[in-house]
Amino acid sequence: MKIGLMSLNDFLIVEPYKQGQGLKAEVKNGFAFVKQKMELVPLKLLVEAKLTDGSYIPAGSSIYVQEEYLTTHEWAKKVKKAESALGSQEFIIVELKYISMIDTHEQV
Repeated sequence: MKIGLMSLNDFLIVEPYKQGQGLKAEVKNGFAFVKQKMELVPLKLLVEAKLTDGSYIPAGSSIYVQEEYLTTHEWAKKVKKAESALGSQEFIIVELKYISMIDTHEQV
């Protein structure tokens, strides 16, 4: 079995989040909400991920994270590079517990 580049232990390697222009407000039923608290942002999974439960997530999948996490947590701001592994591609590392939804783009 050939093993390519993959992330392990419920850590996912995804493209960095591109910050918007400050806080965005949204009005619902007469109340103002910070839009980042309600939005899920899709980030592209750059390498296959093997989770601790034994399942795999294929590279290219969309990993949805609450925008609130991406704007307030330090891990989201720590952009990294692995020259030999991903070329000059920048990435962030997201722990599985911060992921709300995954779209593998596979037909069922």
